[in-house]
Parts: sequence; structure tokens; C-alpha cells
Amino acid sequence: MTGLLNSAQLTALRATASSALDIAGVQIQSYTKIDNGDGTFGEDWVTFATVAASQAKPSAGIMAAYSDVIGSATSYVIRVPYGTTYHANDRLVMPSGEVLRIQADLSDSSYSTAMLLLAVRIQP
Repeated sequence: MTGLLNSAQLTALRATASSALDIAGVQIQSYTKIDNGDGTFGEDWVTFATVAASQAKPSAGIMAAYSDVIGSATSYVIRVPYGTTYHANDRLVMPSGEVLRIQADLSDSSYSTAMLLLAVRIQP
């Protein structure tokens, strides 16, 4: 089939996309049950990945399509490396200290070179 990318080409494109991410040290956190060491459990945010990312404002179309999810919150499209693991409602802790909550996956379904996540700012 001509016109399709082979796996080596797609891998090279993903590496190039990852190298263009300009925000280092973004922590992805999940709310997780923690063993308190005394037979009881608590819950806390636990970092399970630290990745590079880039951040942009969502388009008007994205904002309209996801208005029920983002409401009036400040929202961003966050690009992270392809294959990054996350779950809805996980947190992104930016190096600036800003905390965002993942609301939706906006990634392309064909030939994705990075993952695009819709995230909203969590007010302190």
C-alpha cells in the first residue's frame, strides 16, 4: 500500500515531535490509596510519570465541543510524548507550580506523533 507510513517512519516522527516539547518536568499525578504503615490507608496525589510537554490555548471549536467539561475554567491543550500513560481526572503539575486536571484526550486516531490532552486549571 503506497502512501502509508511504515513503523520506522512513524517512530522517527514521534521522536521529532517529542524533541520539540519545550516544558521539561511536567508531573502526571493520580489520586491513589496510600498505605499509612499502621494498617490504615489514606489517599493522596502520587506522581507516576514526569514528562516534557508543550502548552497551547484550545481553539474555539475545541472549547465549543467540550464546553460541558471545561465550563468557564481556564483551559489548555497539553501535548505530551506519544504513549504517555494517564487517566481522566489525573493532574498535571507544571514546573511553574500551576496544577491542571486532564479532562479529555484530543489525540489524532491515525499516525499520532504525540498525545494531546485537554486540561483545565485547578484553582488554588
